Amino acid sequence: MLSTRQLLGALLLTNIMAINSSSHASNYDTSVNYNSYKPSSTQCGLDCPGTWVLGVNAGLAWLNTPDNFNIANNSGFPAPNNVDRYTVDNINSQGIFSFLAGYRWQTNNASWLPYYALMLQYRHLVSADLKGSITQFSFPGFTNYDYRADLLADSLSLLAKINLTQTDVFSPYVTGSIGYSKNQIKSYSESARIGITPRVSPGFQKNSQNEFIYSVGIGMDINFTANWTVAIALEHQNQGHFSSGNGTSTNWTNQHINLGSLTSNNALVQVLYHFPTV
Repeated sequence: MLSTRQLLGALLLTNIMAINSSSHASNYDTSVNYNSYKPSSTQCGLDCPGTWVLGVNAGLAWLNTPDNFNIANNSGFPAPNNVDRYTVDNINSQGIFSFLAGYRWQTNNASWLPYYALMLQYRHLVSADLKGSITQFSFPGFTNYDYRADLLADSLSLLAKINLTQTDVFSPYVTGSIGYSKNQIKSYSESARIGITPRVSPGFQKNSQNEFIYSVGIGMDINFTANWTVAIALEHQNQGHFSSGNGTSTNWTNQHINLGSLTSNNALVQVLYHFPTV
């Protein structure tokens, strides 16, 4: 038989075990299925149904300019001697940079069209050096002057992006955009060649014009983390028309430079941040 001391010890041990069991039960929420726990939306990053996006990109643009253009010289000569011919040297690649902000949605199919996005894009085309020679009256041997001017653009466009598929961290995509661009030609000047008497410059003035623009492109997203993506892209853009203001000297007040509608081929590196949803 158990002694009185042994019975009291057994009762005390039983009470301690009951208290511990009750304490653990109160901390365990039976309404939560712990076996099917998933991260909250603040942790999901690229796995969220939708995320806000901020981004920047930078790269190079190769402008496609005409080989030459003509400006009437008011000489009264019959064609083609009634115009001066301006050649256009090849413009070296120009820097471009952009800022983007928008929203990206996720579909339920991870292997085909996993994401699509709509973003507002501001882009700046760094000033390009427009230059060449001037052949007066279009006469062979009358190439007497050289000219130069600055060409630049600032645009605002709506950019649509569709990711085609995703394999590991890589996701190829296509883009398209439409918008408006403020195109400028400014700072016109010219110089006489050796042995030629300088003439009074036409003094073509600065001009800005708003032009409808569009682009199409392809690229590859590389998802380095849940929230950071780096992309490499190629793009073809219609940049709209570029023209200067009229001249300031007497014979040129009704004349101006007109390059027509220009296009560019762009190579870009882009960095995007996907905000976690709350």
